[in-house]
Amino acid sequence: MDEGPTGPSFRVRPEVGMCDEWLLGAHRSSRSGVRDSGMSDEALPRDGFDPTCELCEAARMTEWFHEDEMCWAAECESCSVPMVVWKRHDPNPPEEVRAVLLTVLAGVAETWFPEGYWVDDALRSIPGHYHAHARRRGMWSVS
Repeated sequence: MDEGPTGPSFRVRPEVGMCDEWLLGAHRSSRSGVRDSGMSDEALPRDGFDPTCELCEAARMTEWFHEDEMCWAAECESCSVPMVVWKRHDPNPPEEVRAVLLTVLAGVAETWFPEGYWVDDALRSIPGHYHAHARRRGMWSVS
């Protein structure tokens, strides 16, 4: 794990498809990893769960690249690009949480799209749950 300008930066290991952070075992840590980074308990999911939401369900239908107590990152089942999902059923994460989520997404996206990517966090089909997709530079965009 490297320190990026806004906090930890995770590199994906293409040979195994997982982040350094995952391989180092941070996914098994308690909430201390989040608290140590200055995150409030608000960043962690508690009762922010909707049993009717497919992102809350978090079914492993595609390859997963990262999971910790705050989020998970996987290939989007609908559009086949990397995405990160906040584990709290809420469309508006605090800015400090959003920054961590996008750092996790960047770790995957930089491997998938070395020529560049952009972050699409428009909540179109699942508007009640924050998630963001990494799309190849030049791929469609929504104004």
